[in-house]
Amino acid sequence: ITMTKRKLTFGAAGVLLIIYLLTGLYTVGSDEMAVVTFFGKVVQDRVPAGIHYRLPWPFTEVNKPKVKVIKRMSVGFKLLDKAQGISPSRDERERLTGDANVITVGMMVQYTVRDPASYLFNTESPDFLVRKAGEALLCKKIGMISVDDLLTVGKAEVELYLRQGLQAFMDSVGAGLSIRSCNLQRVEPPAEVIESFNDVARARANREKSINEAHAYRSEI
Repeated sequence: ITMTKRKLTFGAAGVLLIIYLLTGLYTVGSDEMAVVTFFGKVVQDRVPAGIHYRLPWPFTEVNKPKVKVIKRMSVGFKLLDKAQGISPSRDERERLTGDANVITVGMMVQYTVRDPASYLFNTESPDFLVRKAGEALLCKKIGMISVDDLLTVGKAEVELYLRQGLQAFMDSVGAGLSIRSCNLQRVEPPAEVIESFNDVARARANREKSINEAHAYRSEI
C-alpha cells in the first residue's frame, strides 16, 4: 500500500509538472511581435507570429505589442472627450501665433510601434509622450508663423515640421515609434472672435477685388 501511494504521489507530481511546463506555450498574433523577458531582462525580441515556447512564470514574462496597428493620439483635444461631446479646455486648444494672434488648433498623430522592446522599456509611457511632445512642437511652430499663413498656405509646412520633429524626438529618447503623419484639425480663430476674423477676411477679399478691377480699368484706358 505504501509503495502504491508513493507511485500515485510521483505520478500526480509528474502530471502537475507537465501541466506547469505546458503553460510556457504562447501564441503571437499576426499583428503582434512578442518580447520575452527573463527576470526583467530581454532575452527574446521581435518574436514573430505563431506558437512559441518560453520558460513558464515566474521565470519569464511575455509582452505582445501590436506592431501593425496604426495608433492614434490627439493633441489639443482628447478622443474620449470628443466622442462624449465634451469640448476641450482653452489651455488644450488655443495657441499663440507669431504675430500675437490666438488660434484654435487640434492635431491627430498617427504612429506605429517600430521596435517592440524599446517601446515597452525605454520610456515610461510612450503613447502619452507622443501627446506631450506634439504639444510642445505645435506651440513652437505656430509661434513662428503668422495667423494668415496658418489659415491659408502654411498648413502643409506645419504638418511636415511636426512629423519630422516628432520623429526626431522619439528617436532621441529611443521610444521605438515610427511617426506616420501629423494632421492639423480645427484650425480656426477662437469662437469669441471668429466673426471679427471673418470680417477681416471679407475686407481683404474686397480689397483684392477692387485692386484687380482698378488694374483692369487702367489697362482699358
